[in-house]
Order: sequence, then structure tokens, then C-alpha cells
Amino acid sequence: MENIHNIKLRYRAKSMRDVVFRLEGLVVKKNEELVRLGDFISLTTGMSTKVYRGTGPHTPHDPGDLGCGRYHTTNKERAYNYGNVEEHYVRFDNPLVMRERDAYTQIADRFNTIHASDRKAACLDAMAWIKEQGHDGVVSLGQDGSCEVVTYPEI
Repeated sequence: MENIHNIKLRYRAKSMRDVVFRLEGLVVKKNEELVRLGDFISLTTGMSTKVYRGTGPHTPHDPGDLGCGRYHTTNKERAYNYGNVEEHYVRFDNPLVMRERDAYTQIADRFNTIHASDRKAACLDAMAWIKEQGHDGVVSLGQDGSCEVVTYPEI
């Protein structure tokens, strides 16, 4: 799968069956890639999407690099790295959609959520900024095609 640049959604999905999704500069044809990209499409078009969350002794207890929220992934194997895997369904009306590296430079670096002496305050600031922009969560597309998904509590 080639790198994805300037992600722009060009198709509003209603069904994942027999559809080739097009993102600017990329056509995905292989079934395995279609499934991964299908998760991305459904997360960004208001569809309920299955995500995974690992819980247990390896679950991070930090406030969160992309704001104070609940972190999930579309990659079940990745969730196992954090403990027992739970399945959840999420649906966004208007997520902030970014490539993983952009999410970390534009959110984590901007608000210093990783290295701040008061990480909790930095993460709360990041979450507040994202919500002020009208977003109800974050969908970060990784280079492997999986998504990091952050849901924020209602305030």
C-alpha cells in the first residue's frame, strides 16, 4: 500500500460490499486492504464501526497523546498489546481526520501532550481545542492502514 497524502474523501459509503474506495491518489483493490480502508471510510462517514480496545496491566495510564479521551484501534492485534481485547462500536458525526504523523505533529506537539510537566492539563487543552473546532473525536490513519480512534466524553 503506498503512502497516502492529502486525505480527501471522495465517496460517501452506504455499503462495504463490492466497492472500490478511492482516496485522492490511491485506489485500493486487494481484499485485505479494502477491509482496512473500509474501516477508515465508515469511521469518517458517520457509520457505526467496530473498534478494539485492549485493557489490562499493559493499558496506558497516561492522559492521551491526542487529547483526554478513550483510545481504540481498528487493528485487533494492536489492541492485544494492551491486554484483553474488548469490542466497541463508535460513530462520529464530524471527526478530525488526519494521517498519524500529522496528528502527532499538529496535536501532540502543538499542545505538548507527551512531554509536558502537567500532561493531564495539556491533554485537556488539546481535547477542548478539537471540540471547539466542531469535532467529536479523532480518526488517525496509520501507515499500515489501521486507525487510531479517540472518542471524547461529553462535557
